[in-house]
Amino acid sequence: MNILQVIFFSSVLICSVIGCSVGPAYETVSDSSVSATSINSSYEGSTSKSQGVYLFDYDSSALNTTSSNEIKVLAQELNSNSSLRLRIEGHCDERGTREYNLALGERRAQTVKDLLIINGVASKRIITVSYGEEKPINTDSNNNAWAMNRRVEVKAF
Repeated sequence: MNILQVIFFSSVLICSVIGCSVGPAYETVSDSSVSATSINSSYEGSTSKSQGVYLFDYDSSALNTTSSNEIKVLAQELNSNSSLRLRIEGHCDERGTREYNLALGERRAQTVKDLLIINGVASKRIITVSYGEEKPINTDSNNNAWAMNRRVEVKAF
């Protein structure tokens, strides 16, 4: 992680505590058809207090090394601000049944929660929810859209 990412990520966390309106931090994906810019532009004008968006490969709930490192940084920030709570939202692309996607979204959210707990964040500060395919950020039906929709969003409250 470079210094600009750390600064950006920290500023998003600070803004969530004091109530700024910011877009989420973002992760790049192994699917090269999706760029960080395309994900960030999907959230322009958002008033959500997203701390991070972590993307997943098709039919997977495994985090890549970069996402794992980003979540470890988030855990450090959370450990220094014990009043902050998180809602971890799991999402999927439109492929698969509704039931399968809800379960996959839950596994994705649980993966992020587990890593936060391993890194010292109290489990009582974290709730998880799966939206499956119900809240896409890109409604197109192509590889780029599907890659963007396979995500976990971490939101502070």
